[in-house]
This record gives sequence, structure tokens and C-alpha cells, in this order.
Amino acid sequence: MADVRSNILELNDDPLILDLVELFLVVFGVTIARDGAQARKLLRSSRPDLVVLDVAKPGLDGLATLRWIRNQRRLDQTTVRMLTALAHSAQMRSVA
Repeated sequence: MADVRSNILELNDDPLILDLVELFLVVFGVTIARDGAQARKLLRSSRPDLVVLDVAKPGLDGLATLRWIRNQRRLDQTTVRMLTALAHSAQMRSVA
């Protein structure tokens, strides 16, 4: 049987969220970046199948990291999903 293990990069600094991500996605192979700078460093040397970004973070947030990813030609086919605790689209626009 072929190995279907994926590689997922999670950008988050919330310990509870990180515990849940690791618990549910451990079979896929999860790499954790606790800030945008660390995520960029990891993305320079790898090409994950999925990147999960926390939208609202201090410093280099998920939206800035998403913009950076989209400007990297070798990552242009990388799937990115945003994770947020923000409840309303107005809150999302305020961090954009």
C-alpha cells in the first residue's frame, strides 16, 4: 500500500489549538510554527501539502504570511486554510 502521509504546516500560538491540531492531524505529519517568521523559515526549505494559518496573531499574522506565500512562485499551488476565532466579517476586515 502506498504511503499517503501528508505534510501540514500549522501557524498558531494558542496552546489549546495546537494540542487539538496535533491530536487530530498527527497521522498526517504536522509541523508547528509559532509565529510568521518561523513559518516563513520553514516554508523556504519545505513545500507542505497544506498550510493552516491563524488569522489574528501579534507580529507577522496569518494574513501577512498568506500574502508572502502567494508571492512565492514555488508555493503557488500550496493549499492554505485560515483559522480564526473572529466571529464576524467586520472583525476579519479589521485585521486585513
